[in-house]
Amino acid sequence: MNQKIKNAVDHSLSGLCVTQRSRHQILNRMQGEQPVKKKLSFGLALALALIMLTAVAVAAVLLSGRDMVDQVLTPMAEKTKETRFTPEEIAEILDFAQKNDIQLHPDDLKALKSPDGYFKEELAMLFAKSSLGFYPGTWDVADQFWFEELQVKSGVKDSHDLIIPSENEKTQQQIEDIANAYILKQTGQDFATGNREKYRLFRAFHVEKDESNHETRSWRLEYEALDLTSPDFRLTLDPQGAVLTYSDTLKDTQSQDPKNQAELLYSRYIRLYTDRYGSQDAWTQAQWQELHLKLSALLKGVKDLPYCGFILNQSYAPLPENALSREAAINAAAQAVAQTYALPTDSLLSSSDLATWQAPYAIALNGDTANPVWKVSFGREYLVELNALTGEPTLVDRYAPYENPMRRYALDQLLPQNASLPVLITPEGTPAIAPNPTSQESGQ
Repeated sequence: MNQKIKNAVDHSLSGLCVTQRSRHQILNRMQGEQPVKKKLSFGLALALALIMLTAVAVAAVLLSGRDMVDQVLTPMAEKTKETRFTPEEIAEILDFAQKNDIQLHPDDLKALKSPDGYFKEELAMLFAKSSLGFYPGTWDVADQFWFEELQVKSGVKDSHDLIIPSENEKTQQQIEDIANAYILKQTGQDFATGNREKYRLFRAFHVEKDESNHETRSWRLEYEALDLTSPDFRLTLDPQGAVLTYSDTLKDTQSQDPKNQAELLYSRYIRLYTDRYGSQDAWTQAQWQELHLKLSALLKGVKDLPYCGFILNQSYAPLPENALSREAAINAAAQAVAQTYALPTDSLLSSSDLATWQAPYAIALNGDTANPVWKVSFGREYLVELNALTGEPTLVDRYAPYENPMRRYALDQLLPQNASLPVLITPEGTPAIAPNPTSQESGQ
């Protein structure tokens, strides 16, 4: 309970004292053992009235993220035809949210500082997520319909794709119960798909219209395992609960093929440990090393798998005690980038003003080389490799998002060379440092 409200209740009811005899009398009357012969005393009536008033006040004052969308953002958005809220409007919205104890993610708050304002629909989604969950696909279908209705009314969408069940159709809970029972029947095992701590459930009730305007309504359910070994499940059902399609990854999880097991393991690490932007920057050094050890045990030297092979080609073990600290490596890398590309060092290191995925990231790599390396990336733009013992940069380059995403987490010399997508993407004429400099025009 909000502390302010708790204090108010305590203060309002501080004079109310219920004796042991009174408790027994109240319980007896509730159970029908004694008739109520007397009217409520003035003091008790006043106390009950205060409780009711407090409950009403709580309901009226404390808004959820969804309430904020309905009662604050939508009316404010309808005042103008602009697609963005102004910085002044955003400040007003955030002040209102703070008074209602609604917390947005720190990265979202940083993004809202833009002098250009923020798109109205996107801000509404942020507040909806704060109340209903980060993944809209996991919301109840009624909430999904509610948000899509806002999009339709604002002109963002032409019509509804998501709907809610009618009176003669199965409810969301009934559909999920049918799906859970079907999975149990198909597998013969209880994977606890109804447990949200073990499975993340994405659900949707769709409507599709053909050229003759005939509607097809169907449920789509996807159960995403939240551990490293359980299978995933996908089903579609009609509105009456008949299962139309079913698939699972049970064979994959039970496969004895090391390559299948390795790919499944890697995909699960992606699911469990990447950040909200899908970046592996969220992985700790220990998680990289853990994955490396597990893949090594599975593949026993096989290194021809995409992504998995890159991880196997090097070690993510802790660096020697005399190696540069992570902070020192990031500072040295920032200086190297600043000198190479004539940038202010502060612009690379001001992580307090950057979203998580833009902040400097460093990972220790060993690979097949004798010298350990710090690999540092600044957002998704600049990359540096440093000798972890001396701090000398051995590579300073720019990173192209269309390249292999593993480049931020592996030594460049261990990545496959590709003539059409060279490892080094620095345009000709721009200084770059690399073990084997092969600067080529990248088209950027």
